[in-house]
Amino acid sequence: MVRMPTALIEALDEARRAEEDLPTRPELIRRILEEWAAGRRDRQLPGFRSGC
Repeated sequence: MVRMPTALIEALDEARRAEEDLPTRPELIRRILEEWAAGRRDRQLPGFRSGC
């Protein structure tokens, strides 16, 4: 479990409601992280280790 400020939880819940399938908070966080990692991979930024 990760502690987050109320404002961040509210923002996550708002983003969840915008999705077609209403993902759980953990699932939405996974999706956000996957998009972030894919973006780093696409830009080939230093410090990114493939296979993470």
